[in-house]
Amino acid sequence: MPGKTSTAEQETTESELQEAPQQERTPEAAAEGAKDDKTYKFQLLADREATWGESRYWSTFAIGHSWIRLLKPDGSHDSWGYWPDIWGGHAVNPSRPWQSVQGKVLHPDEEHSPNAMQTTAISEEQAKKVEDAANAKEGSPGMYNLFTYNCTTFAADMARLAGAPVPSFSTLGIANPNSLFSGIEAANQERGLTPMETPLPPDGGDGN
Repeated sequence: MPGKTSTAEQETTESELQEAPQQERTPEAAAEGAKDDKTYKFQLLADREATWGESRYWSTFAIGHSWIRLLKPDGSHDSWGYWPDIWGGHAVNPSRPWQSVQGKVLHPDEEHSPNAMQTTAISEEQAKKVEDAANAKEGSPGMYNLFTYNCTTFAADMARLAGAPVPSFSTLGIANPNSLFSGIEAANQERGLTPMETPLPPDGGDGN
């Protein structure tokens, strides 16, 4: 049996809890929190792997990724993301990035961890539309093109279908995770949130 906690120890514990940094809200935590909710939630996710100015963005195609996640009232979740079919040997050729290659929908898509997310409550009917459309794309993925139809294009299409707000996601007409990250960041900031939907500190900083 554990002994009683002294008043000094209790005060120390409370002080440590108050000083503990706030953890970022992960998609898994959001799904856990949805268990007691009766609504579905649509998440637009982005991983800004490298910024435009970093050499590895161009040298190793560290362009990041955009994808979607659906949180259900029972706490379960599902995700979809659009890719070049690298698993089937159809990667984008860095020397000819404009060429289309065979596409693939990963379902679930767990290849990246988001560093920006936008969550929107949607109806069961809207959730069904997203599931049906994403699964249909999985069955007939078509061609992936880095400039005209890529992971971010797919994610934005699904957001529109869900009736979720779509932040800015392109630069010079090209959809990309960098721009989606910035769009989510700006939209969340207007709501007093960080890119990962945690409250901004009182001084208006980014919380990082």
